[in-house]
Amino acid sequence: MFEDKGNWIGIGLLILCGISAGTMLGYIEAGEVARFDGPGWLGLLIVVAFIGLLIFSAVRSFRGRTLGDDVRSDRPWWRRNRDQGSGDRGQ
Repeated sequence: MFEDKGNWIGIGLLILCGISAGTMLGYIEAGEVARFDGPGWLGLLIVVAFIGLLIFSAVRSFRGRTLGDDVRSDRPWWRRNRDQGSGDRGQ
């Protein structure tokens, strides 16, 4: 089930969304407005990291994906099934 690293990223995002949803529901139930009281540089760091990751993923997708075990065929989808079972034909 967890052979691909993409599954772990999805599970991590699901947990993060669950935590944020629980926090928002807690503020709604208490009738308060959520305010960030942390350092001001943290917001800037998050924005810069987001933009950096966005640029990194765009460059990586333009170069082509080379990481991971890609088991897809190089053949077009309309030619993939022609080779399967062709050993029995004509005999």
